[in-house]
Amino acid sequence: MYCLARINSRRSFYIFILCTTMVTVTWFHQGPWFQNVYLYMQSNTELASSTSGENTAILRALHPIMTSLNWTRNRKSIGALKIKEHTEALKPCLSSSEIPKVRIDPRKNKTTLARVNAEIFGSMVRKVRHAAGTANKSLPSILMKRRSIQKAASSIDQTISKMNLAVDVDDYRVLPGGHWIPLSCRPLWKVAIVVGFRNRFQHLPIFLRHIVPLLKRQKLEFSIFISEQRNNLLFNKAMVMNIGFIEAMEFNDFDCVVFHDVDHLAMNVRNYYGCENMPKHFESGEPKWNWKLPYQELFGGAVGVTTSQFVEINGFPNVYWGWGGEDDDFYNRVVANGFKPSRPEGEIGYFDTIEHNSKDSSRLNIAKFCLQKQCAERMSTDGLSNLKYEPPTIELHPLYTNISVNIQRLPWNPKWKRCDTLDTMYSL
Repeated sequence: MYCLARINSRRSFYIFILCTTMVTVTWFHQGPWFQNVYLYMQSNTELASSTSGENTAILRALHPIMTSLNWTRNRKSIGALKIKEHTEALKPCLSSSEIPKVRIDPRKNKTTLARVNAEIFGSMVRKVRHAAGTANKSLPSILMKRRSIQKAASSIDQTISKMNLAVDVDDYRVLPGGHWIPLSCRPLWKVAIVVGFRNRFQHLPIFLRHIVPLLKRQKLEFSIFISEQRNNLLFNKAMVMNIGFIEAMEFNDFDCVVFHDVDHLAMNVRNYYGCENMPKHFESGEPKWNWKLPYQELFGGAVGVTTSQFVEINGFPNVYWGWGGEDDDFYNRVVANGFKPSRPEGEIGYFDTIEHNSKDSSRLNIAKFCLQKQCAERMSTDGLSNLKYEPPTIELHPLYTNISVNIQRLPWNPKWKRCDTLDTMYSL
């Protein structure tokens, strides 16, 4: 209840921000990490974020020089591409009610990325691989321009599309980095799939083999981003998903983001990944729980939010190092901001999971229960608002965009109550 009172008291401030013409805030961080953050909001923007007192939340986090992000919607073109072949208006793609209720038996046998590429792209696989390789050669200069003070309004996808590297596969057009755009209809939603990732290389091709055909059957426009932690610190899935969101928005103006575990496989085509009824928890049960959930507040595995909701919520918390805790904290943020999560009923929301070795107990987050008790005091100041990270290494693959980043622990805010178990956890 305390979390709810704290955040609801801020919602009137959100309304004030949205009604203003422009707010610009710039401040600087010292040290080799992050130089500055730039906040830019217009009266017609979907996104706003704020905090009280001396701390100001960010709308945008780039590096090394921060600039504003153009959130203007442009639905006159299909995704990032203008499909010149179509002279007549395209009909809308399938709505969620038009998608057939078809059960999927996930294939969980081991495979490789090469085999999955060949299976999904068929005879076009060489052309798709060549396009990704060519795009990667130009990507450093594209990123440099996006991150410079003279940043153009064009997204990375729009810039790459002008290089004539898109490949038609079945009834989709595919950009390097795994951006799929329907050709036969006008997509209702533009979806970013963000996967928090580390050392699950045997699971990644299985996940891609499953998720890409599913999203194609739903006639969505979508991109897949693998946000990878590149060091030996305790895994911080929440922070790498925050980074995945920030970097994904550099590629395109997505309507929503689905944060997905790499070992979770949806079992019904009707489990719609479009941006309706969000925030949304896509799962209603899985085998290890006898096709139920262990508790109704569970909010992990696969969760979706609109881009505006994610910024208003202030993203995921950054303080959870080790396995566990961040999903429940994120649920508290969602509810505290006045949102009511949705969830598919019955078998539509069933997920299967890929088996893997049990988590080493030394890698568990032993401070998670203490951190969850203090969720209210951190919501506005821990998340997108204090996110700092080194420039990531970004690589375009045929089926996905890989974002590899060397994250570090952020300074502990002296206004937060410190858990006694944190020092023990950090020493692991």
